[in-house]
Amino acid sequence: MKRVVLDESALLAFLWDYPGASDVEELLNRALLGQVIVFVPMSAWSSVCSAVWRAKGKASGEPLLRQLCQLPLSFIELDHSGAQRAAELAEESDVSVLMSFAAAIACQRKATLITAERIPQSLSRQVRVQNIEGAGKD
Repeated sequence: MKRVVLDESALLAFLWDYPGASDVEELLNRALLGQVIVFVPMSAWSSVCSAVWRAKGKASGEPLLRQLCQLPLSFIELDHSGAQRAAELAEESDVSVLMSFAAAIACQRKATLITAERIPQSLSRQVRVQNIEGAGKD
């Protein structure tokens, strides 16, 4: 079964209907059918919550976040060795720690990282990456 990791940018693209939203929606529909396992790093979830609350206010944003939680998402935290691997990926690839956590989970779970961000080649050599519509690769 296909496994994917949605990073913060992919989740926000879906929520705000940015370019790539339909790609994420398709993956989520496939997850509802049991065809795809969708992982979400807890660090990405925290960032998405913060973005929603900043944009809509906490009271107005909560229903949107609850709806998102009704989808077949597996929220994942990294253990000590996973966090260390994330730090290595951040250092080696010059990406944010947030991105490196998503990449480390993708490595750990043998999954494809789904993102709307530009990914340096140094990271895409270590992790399978799928850029959603509207994003480019370095």
